[in-house]
Amino acid sequence: MPAEGMPHDASMFARPLAWVSRHALAAPRRAILLGVFFAGVALITAGLGLGFRTSRLDLLNPDSEWNQRWIAYLDAFGREDDAVIVVEGADPAAVQATIDDLAGELTDHDQYFSSVFARVELGRLRAKGLHLLPADQLARLEGFAANAEPILRGEWQNLTLNGQLQRIAQALEFLPPDAPQRQPLIEQLERLTSGIQGALADPGEYRTPWPIDHAEAQEADKLADRYLVADEGRLGMVLVKLVPESGTPRDADHHQSLTKLRELLKTVEERHDNVALGVTGMPVLEHDEMHTSQRDMTWTSLLSSIGVGACFWAAFGGWRHAALAMAALGLSMCWAFGYVTLAVGHLNLLSVSFASVLIGQGIDFGIHYVAGYLRARHANLNCVDALTHTSNTIGPGILTGGLTTSVAFCMTLLTDFTGLRELGMIAGGGILICTVGALLLLPPLIRWSDESRQVQKPPQIVPMQFLTWPMHRLPWLTVVLLLGFTTFCGFGLLRLRYDHNLLNLQSQGLESVMLEHTLIERADRSVWFALSMCSSREELLARKKQFESLPSVSHTEEIASLLSDDTPQREQALSNVRRVVALTPERPPQLLAADPVLIAQLLAQIHTRLPNSPELGDLARQLVASPPGVVAHRLSNYQQQAAVELVDRLRELREHADPSPPRVEDLPRTLTDRYIGAQGQLLLKVYAAGDVWDIDKLALFVHDTESVDAQITGHPIQTYYASSQMQRSYLHAGIYAFLAMLIAVIVDLRRLRPSLLAVVPMFMGLVQTFGLLGWLGIPLNAANMIVLPLIFGIGIDDGVHLLHDFFHQRRRYRLDNATFVAVLLTSVTTMVGFGSLILAQHQGLRSLGQVLTLGVLCCLISSTSLLPALFVIWTARREPAEMPEPEPITLPSPALRLDAAEPSAADRLVAAREPNRVRPRRR
Repeated sequence: MPAEGMPHDASMFARPLAWVSRHALAAPRRAILLGVFFAGVALITAGLGLGFRTSRLDLLNPDSEWNQRWIAYLDAFGREDDAVIVVEGADPAAVQATIDDLAGELTDHDQYFSSVFARVELGRLRAKGLHLLPADQLARLEGFAANAEPILRGEWQNLTLNGQLQRIAQALEFLPPDAPQRQPLIEQLERLTSGIQGALADPGEYRTPWPIDHAEAQEADKLADRYLVADEGRLGMVLVKLVPESGTPRDADHHQSLTKLRELLKTVEERHDNVALGVTGMPVLEHDEMHTSQRDMTWTSLLSSIGVGACFWAAFGGWRHAALAMAALGLSMCWAFGYVTLAVGHLNLLSVSFASVLIGQGIDFGIHYVAGYLRARHANLNCVDALTHTSNTIGPGILTGGLTTSVAFCMTLLTDFTGLRELGMIAGGGILICTVGALLLLPPLIRWSDESRQVQKPPQIVPMQFLTWPMHRLPWLTVVLLLGFTTFCGFGLLRLRYDHNLLNLQSQGLESVMLEHTLIERADRSVWFALSMCSSREELLARKKQFESLPSVSHTEEIASLLSDDTPQREQALSNVRRVVALTPERPPQLLAADPVLIAQLLAQIHTRLPNSPELGDLARQLVASPPGVVAHRLSNYQQQAAVELVDRLRELREHADPSPPRVEDLPRTLTDRYIGAQGQLLLKVYAAGDVWDIDKLALFVHDTESVDAQITGHPIQTYYASSQMQRSYLHAGIYAFLAMLIAVIVDLRRLRPSLLAVVPMFMGLVQTFGLLGWLGIPLNAANMIVLPLIFGIGIDDGVHLLHDFFHQRRRYRLDNATFVAVLLTSVTTMVGFGSLILAQHQGLRSLGQVLTLGVLCCLISSTSLLPALFVIWTARREPAEMPEPEPITLPSPALRLDAAEPSAADRLVAAREPNRVRPRRR
């Protein structure tokens, strides 16, 4: 149990704060003007030097191993990500026409856009298609050409069915059963017999006798011009790089380009019916997120300022002291912006919320000071004595609260996450500045305002002690009910989860977010993909094969397969193929008519060498039993069709037989910019199967891809490790903050047991908060976890002020109305300040407002219920407090008091009307 009595200056901060207050009150106008001057200098500094960084990359630790991979990629391929324009329509032809129209518009505005990639155009590479065949396919093609060469040189009779079957029969007669050359002959025989059977059964049916594996045709298809489409052509994509603006803050780097792009999309959409256009991609998502969060922060900050002022006015019965507290906070925030500019130089996606942090927390210091000041005035102290007394008694609690919250944020400097460290430095320093501002600026502001109103009665603090009736009358029941509620909330911790999906932090109504979901659902293609850098074509093709064998990989993209590294063996094979296809005529000659009897005899002969193929004997008997004229006509037509097909295929090969190998110069710039690095590195894009934003699928994807390439990078890799690091950093920061705040409280109270007691309501409030989040289904995420130090600070701040109130009472404890109103009002204003974020469109800011509002409410309930009830129990044997008479106030020692001048006429008039008022001393 705490000591029964402690002097009012038990805090080590009491006397220094009284001394500071004495000097600030000695010349209030000078103190105010100095504050305004430095605020102006800070605002000018911020206007000239404070920037905004919109990229998530700026939140990451540049020294981490996984971030070093990304830096290596940036050095090789540059930083710009593509904006992805999505074209949706029911008619594939309309989608393609829209893509062509849009590509023309984007090309005409090269001051805003570069590297427009609307479709794959590989016309210059088609003539070199044979170079792109894999070695096994090229070997088969060389054999095919070798078999065709005698025919093209005039031996067309070898192309007849008689000639082909005779050649097979002779080869099988001399080849041993285990000869490897027998298998290709058997495969050719199966194709011929299948074609003959089809021709006999249906003259209109044609079955090719040539190899079914049209490898060269498949490779040629890869070289055909094609659009970037999915969903059977109903979903098209255009990739474009946004030209950054020079000389502007980083948050506006692509603002003009993106604004112009959206204007063009509307213009093109109006020219095409039943087609919808939109834009997404990493630069668009990041721009939209920063723009939305800034807009939300602007109007919610204004709304919270109005709400905080209204609560202040309602509690203290007037606007004047609320305006003074807001003025001190405003000047302090100006100082804070100057500090941010000098200390960090920019804001990021996390630290952009620091203004709301300062408003919500900074006004608390003014509330406690005004509450203590008004209580002193109602105890018949004049303005100066009341301000000095408040600085001596309330000031230590304010300073301790500010220090603990500041230290809580500064503990994030010990973590590895850059964005969190910057937020800690910004918010921690800003809160400390607001604390100093409240203690230095608010006393002279109040003296400057109130000295001219000495004859007026100060505003009355609204009586709220009726709310404390359960703690005073039923303390044990209050403690039991609070413990029961905390236990119930504790079971909700089992339902609490952490949401790693950063897409869930965005405004769900944003076009860029909705289109990202569309790409995932309809194209299995996110704007996120992993990046594997390779030094050679062989290395890339080997990795490509490994990646595509992984179940977590959907597909890969690269252009290295469009290039070739021809060896002497490949050159010889290509030369042989080119020599043969050069002999190809425009059309084949008319072949000799087929002889069904001879064909039947050859099939029967082959059957004797292949006794396990009874279908040969059946086909021979069918030929003999059928009408000879009909069979001969059908077989002659079939072999002529086969000759035409052979010539057509050889002519097609001739179109792709350019002897010069493919080179980078044959590829369009839109591809080389994206897939070939500055030093010749080759890039392989790896797309995940399913929703890569889901943390479980993302973890599997990262693990699988790293098993193939340990240096793989890209946004999915970055996000996976950054999210894990952020979650770990939040946990470590919470532990560090708790320990640092406990030390700060011990330094203030100078005793361990009261210090631990101040922490208990905060701990219970955290259990209640996280438990209720679990019951309500509100997950923790990268945005709302930043308020954890703030909840720590507010929870301990409430406990510290209640302990100071307890130590100042000598009789049976009764929660002082001014203290209760101050604690209540600081919590309510914080909830109002951050509760306005619940109305934000940005889901991250909305969840931040939800968590902080709920956390502050739980800490308020725990503090104002548990501690007063315990204090009543512990002081039950003391004499009852005299109520409702105000408790006598003991002024600080003369050495700490501001020497007052000779009382003025107004002072003497007040003294005559209020005989119990403490009279100012003579010099």
